[in-house]
Amino acid sequence: MLEKIRAYIKENGMLERRDKLVVGVSGGADSVCLFFVLLLLQQEYELELTVVHVNHGIRGTDADEDEAFVEQLAKQKGVRFEAFHVNIPQLAKEKGIGEEEAGRWYRYEVMEQVRKKLSANKIAVAHNENDCAETMLQNLFRGSGLAGLSGIAPKRERIIRPLLCVSRKEIEDWLAERQISYRTDWTNFCDEYTRNRVRLHFLPMAEREINERATEHTAKAAIFLREAWEYMEKQIKEAYNRNVSEKNGVYFIGNELPCEEPVIQKGVIKLVLERLAGSRKDLESAHVFSVQELFKKQVGKEVHLPYQMKAKREYLGVSILKENGFLLEEKEKEQEYECIQAGEYFLPDGRSISFEIVPVMEKITEIPKNNCTKWFDYDRIKGTLSLRHRKTGDYLQIKENGGKKKLKDELIDRKIPKEERDKLWLLTEGSHVMWILGGRTSEAYRITAETVSILKVKLSGGNDDEC
Repeated sequence: MLEKIRAYIKENGMLERRDKLVVGVSGGADSVCLFFVLLLLQQEYELELTVVHVNHGIRGTDADEDEAFVEQLAKQKGVRFEAFHVNIPQLAKEKGIGEEEAGRWYRYEVMEQVRKKLSANKIAVAHNENDCAETMLQNLFRGSGLAGLSGIAPKRERIIRPLLCVSRKEIEDWLAERQISYRTDWTNFCDEYTRNRVRLHFLPMAEREINERATEHTAKAAIFLREAWEYMEKQIKEAYNRNVSEKNGVYFIGNELPCEEPVIQKGVIKLVLERLAGSRKDLESAHVFSVQELFKKQVGKEVHLPYQMKAKREYLGVSILKENGFLLEEKEKEQEYECIQAGEYFLPDGRSISFEIVPVMEKITEIPKNNCTKWFDYDRIKGTLSLRHRKTGDYLQIKENGGKKKLKDELIDRKIPKEERDKLWLLTEGSHVMWILGGRTSEAYRITAETVSILKVKLSGGNDDEC
């Protein structure tokens, strides 16, 4: 088995000389096997190992005994050991996810923390062939696409899975031959978890009644599907580059996308949604289909999507952005944008500016001072707000009693270089400059004891102090 794993590691480029590895060890057969395999390869690759164990706060004294077992194992072999404690049921409740998912998220989170702290370059986990088959079937039953049916990848970014080429039985036999002990987690035999139901019932039934090598064949099918997906992924990325543009957080898919093959269209749309959402979770084929159908509908039609996203049919294609975001339209040939409602607006320079109306609930004693967030008396604003560059006639009110100052004079006094003045962004009401973004505000909109409503304006996307 060791030679099989060694060949798999080389085939997938998992290890290089002098790698520093963070190894996840629960104490179960798979992770203990991974630990001993890496110890056997340690001299060959000059590996530096650190064992990380997570106590999930589920199994009481059993979990404490697991931790003690792994710590002693690492100590005997002279390997650095770090343990983490977490209440997974509570974490799952806080995040609104299942306990399985919460445990998996936390394990990878802490292993990544240790990796960064120790300047390690890889994380090794103990998934095996059975895990790959179980994942593939679980995703199939949930309606996953080609990516989900690819099972578990042997290598993903900094994460490597050296045991993915061997079965759980091979692992247990290998440990038994060498009289290596391990811990058994009774929750692995509990039907409460979806994966356990696939592991304990579906696959054994398939091996008994369909083919005794059903698990192995399922895992191999996942490998074939992964190869197909990797090819498709390249085609999707090329089509994405042909059809999609992004500016200031707004994605635009051109009218040429429907000319692509249907599977490519769906892949491009899904990629856009994932990038805007920052996650794949809860993005389903129905959401992709709803965006795809927009290309057949009239201009102005919208669909609402997870993560507060919306897609809108435009003349030249479909735009996708956050629900509270607005694609700023240029006014004629000038860079002037009207801000007619609360929400977030995206500037061409990569920054965004948000507007929020806040009622005054109690007496105001002090307004926070921050270059990036400003507060204005909302009821003093009578006209339309605009975001633009300077124009002739622009001014600020510099005194509470009404004293005014030309914007040009203000910029000269502030020693703003001439070539920079036309690049400054202003929040204005007509010719009245309310705020030189990142700089001075007008006194005309100052918050007072009589203020009823506040317009809170926040500039994001630059340095914390300079916006």
